[in-house]
Amino acid sequence: MRVARVIGAAALGIAAIAALPGAATAGSNTFPAGDVWAADLSDGELEMRALGQAADGRTVVRLRTRLCSYDLALTAWSDADDRFEVTTDNAAPGSTDVSEGSIEITGRLRGDDVVGQVDVDVRTYDNADETGSCELDERYTATQERRARGYDRVSVVAELEADELAATSDAAYAAVDSDRIARIAADGSETWSVDTPDLLALAASDDAVWWVRPGAVERLDTATGATIASLALAGLEGGFVEAEVTDDGSLWIASTEGRSVVRIAPDGQSVSSTTEVDGRPSALAAHGDEVIVAVSEPATESEPASEGLVRVGATGEAGTRVSVDSVTDIAVSGDVLWVQPLTGRVVARDVTSLERIDPPRRIRDIDAMAAVGDLLWATAGDDVLAFSPDGRRVARIPGLAAKEDFTLLAGARDALWLDTQSTLVRVA
Repeated sequence: MRVARVIGAAALGIAAIAALPGAATAGSNTFPAGDVWAADLSDGELEMRALGQAADGRTVVRLRTRLCSYDLALTAWSDADDRFEVTTDNAAPGSTDVSEGSIEITGRLRGDDVVGQVDVDVRTYDNADETGSCELDERYTATQERRARGYDRVSVVAELEADELAATSDAAYAAVDSDRIARIAADGSETWSVDTPDLLALAASDDAVWWVRPGAVERLDTATGATIASLALAGLEGGFVEAEVTDDGSLWIASTEGRSVVRIAPDGQSVSSTTEVDGRPSALAAHGDEVIVAVSEPATESEPASEGLVRVGATGEAGTRVSVDSVTDIAVSGDVLWVQPLTGRVVARDVTSLERIDPPRRIRDIDAMAAVGDLLWATAGDDVLAFSPDGRRVARIPGLAAKEDFTLLAGARDALWLDTQSTLVRVA
């Protein structure tokens, strides 16, 4: 299953996102995923969207606010009385400004409305002078608006901030603080957790969880988290590392510190092949029992920088290779290889020949992407979108992502998992 890298807009830098303390039980109201409320403030506006209820009964609310000149996206978890509280000291996400003070938004979901309080006392500065200020102490009533479509397939799973994410249809495997892997079932329960110090990469299939650390690869049992196999592997001491599991159960590993991809046998006991790719691997995508590798070569005094795509066969033979302009991520859906450049549109290529498909198929304005079966799912601004292999958009879930924040995606056979703003969500 694909492990998507973190590719998104500038980090929001929230200092604190917290639900009010209280019993983790269902509140008195039920608010389906997609319910929307909005309120006008004397100096701004507030929109709230229910992401749905977690397994413990708490409602999870995504808040988008404009307070004075500050735009924010925040997430809050309700308590047993349908109350929530969220606080941040970063009023200027993605900027070079320094903030002093805080913004606090409290609320209570009550019938069809949300009532609460907004308290703002913030000054922002750059290296020259004060760039803005805001003081606001105001009660609000947010009235219900039209329910957002597309949320019937969304379920909130857990309050979690992952560094890496891998997934199968029935579970997500989240690396937390790069030193622990937790298995989160579709109902939100954490079924096991194991220490994984110095984790570099994470991948999962139906029968194994793999994690890569400096100098070794570990294979874990999906049911218990117990180590099944441990294999020493040189050349994994740092840099960016990516791992993919192919259909035959093999693990493929690429590192920017090396110039090759390594295939680990399905039982985790041996190296099946090592393939030179004439460049530094930067991304992997599985197709059947093979992988496609994005490689780059930095410029030298005599040669310009170059980038390419290489197809590597199941037994380790390097096959088709094509040149490309730039690559930040790749994903395979159906018979299409989607290539995301540093800037510009995602381009469709034939997964076998690696050549551009004619007539061209392009998708614009994507931040992060992951394949789920024959569909390509992507975040674009605040929305989560799905595209068919011919590039047509076939689904849209508005407001599920947050363009100011990193969103982590992992695709499985029939489910998409997202970790955005400390919230793990499953899209069936």
